[in-house]
Amino acid sequence: MTTADKTPDDAAPPDLAETYRLIAEDLRRQATEAFAALRAGGGFDAAATARAAREVRTILIGMLKDEARIAKQGSADRGRAAGGHHELDLDRARAEIGERLARLRGAGGGG
Repeated sequence: MTTADKTPDDAAPPDLAETYRLIAEDLRRQATEAFAALRAGGGFDAAATARAAREVRTILIGMLKDEARIAKQGSADRGRAAGGHHELDLDRARAEIGERLARLRGAGGGG
């Protein structure tokens, strides 16, 4: 069977640890860029920046809780057998992280 012949059911389940590592790496890169932009631009709204940082922290804690819940359930196969209701929507998580980082960047435009 070639790769093109595989159906989604034949595909190997994603490695959650690797997925989280990639998301964290991307988040770290974006945060570093955002803070560099803030430093280059001078002053920033400390309250808005702190608020955005708390929001990012909340997202990360939620992701860790989801990971623990999934690990506790057993294998990803059981989650798929239950109708897929226990799988993470990683695209939605990435989009939300991106939106919150954009707000963090926007907080740098203040006084």
